[in-house]
Amino acid sequence: MVQNHILQLMCMVAMEAPVSFDANEIRNKKVDVLNAIRPIRKEDVHEYAVRGQYGAGWMKGKEMTGYREEKGVNPQSPTETYAAVKFFIDNWRWQGVPFYVRTGKLMHQKSTHITIQFKDAPTFAFPAEAAESWRSNRLTISIQPEMDIRIRFQAKRPGQTMSLDPVNMTFTYDNSDDHTPKRTRPCCSM
Repeated sequence: MVQNHILQLMCMVAMEAPVSFDANEIRNKKVDVLNAIRPIRKEDVHEYAVRGQYGAGWMKGKEMTGYREEKGVNPQSPTETYAAVKFFIDNWRWQGVPFYVRTGKLMHQKSTHITIQFKDAPTFAFPAEAAESWRSNRLTISIQPEMDIRIRFQAKRPGQTMSLDPVNMTFTYDNSDDHTPKRTRPCCSM
């Protein structure tokens, strides 16, 4: 279930900068990432991965059969149609940072996102009451259904009190023919 293209995207995000755009150089940098993925011991798989199958139900007003009821599928099939895995890349840049990969078949919405959640700073510069709704900063690269890059960070709420809220700033492409990047203003939604 963890398809090749999903691992390719993870490698593109995690790889060190190549010295050139030569295909062999880029491949070597991606292989370095794959070699640095922390092995998951068989007895620890349940701590890092979740697998499942889709069952019967409704999607977009249409009744759907479960995977084991599909034509040509063994009714006892253990084949997963959903997987979520937490990877760790053991190198100096990404040590201790989890990479979450999720993929599934026959999901409600087809989407591809890469989300990097930043570690919190070791000390907090604001009073505790300022950060009641504190969330870790996050960078999300959306590939489909829409292409955008979104960063979530903390901003002071307007007014006299010291209150922080998570806000998003989004860079997106519109559907115009010239594919000119469009910037959007930060908003207070998550």
